[in-house]
Amino acid sequence: MRVLVIGNFSDLRCGFANFSQQTVIALQRAGLDVTAFDGTYPKVYFRHQIDIEAFFPPDVGDYDIVHLVWNAMTMNHYSGADWAKCHHTSWWDGGPSDASCPFKDAMQIRWSEYGQPDHHQLWYPVPDWVQVLPQPASMFTVGMSTVRGDGAPVVKDSCDRHGWVFNGPNSSWLSIDEEVQRLARSSVNVCWYHTSPIWKNRASAPSMLLASGRPLLINRDSILAHLWDAQDVYHADDDTLESTLTTLASQWIEHPLMQPIDTREALSWTAAAQEMIRVWEEALR
Repeated sequence: MRVLVIGNFSDLRCGFANFSQQTVIALQRAGLDVTAFDGTYPKVYFRHQIDIEAFFPPDVGDYDIVHLVWNAMTMNHYSGADWAKCHHTSWWDGGPSDASCPFKDAMQIRWSEYGQPDHHQLWYPVPDWVQVLPQPASMFTVGMSTVRGDGAPVVKDSCDRHGWVFNGPNSSWLSIDEEVQRLARSSVNVCWYHTSPIWKNRASAPSMLLASGRPLLINRDSILAHLWDAQDVYHADDDTLESTLTTLASQWIEHPLMQPIDTREALSWTAAAQEMIRVWEEALR
């Protein structure tokens, strides 16, 4: 099976560019012949200016599946694409959940990260190929991964008050492997959001935290709803962050904290890629 993945690959500091890269890696690891195609607007416009096919590679018709990683802020300009050139179209809806895609009707196979009718479910999977991980730090260390900084100030404040090490994102943009390896230095990693209860989307940060294999603490925010029932993840209410971290710090001294092994496997890219292949093979019959 030949697969073309269109994403905003050259965008900087963007979770959807990161997700596009993960998609290509996971499908290649699953044995598919995968080509990444940069669909950012500047690249599309440049190709248009030099009078070549702007939205696709010239041999787009030779691919069995053309898969687009879509978000309203990154890929709506693909409304100008001639999707009839594609053998089969596949579309991952990255939202926002209240946004509409102007070319959705041209998408034959649909995936969603937040649950929709007539879509196949595809949460943000865990990049499970990062095997070389450093040991956790010797001091109690609390990690986070976030593009927008959600929850980082309150977590850092707790760390500062108790003398814990805060392992938060810095100004540099790390590769997938580097970010997972950074998070592996943590004693526990934290997702701490405060989004509207009507928000249907899901957070991508947990997949990076789970990839590190370290204990995970989350609050009960709607953006983390896919993890609410996880039995190998620590849970806390909005007003119990500091007390929960204090308890975990005490337990950490005595014995290893719980690791999210089952959740990591269930949400892995290995499992997700196999499901994508199954659906695509069915469509190609």
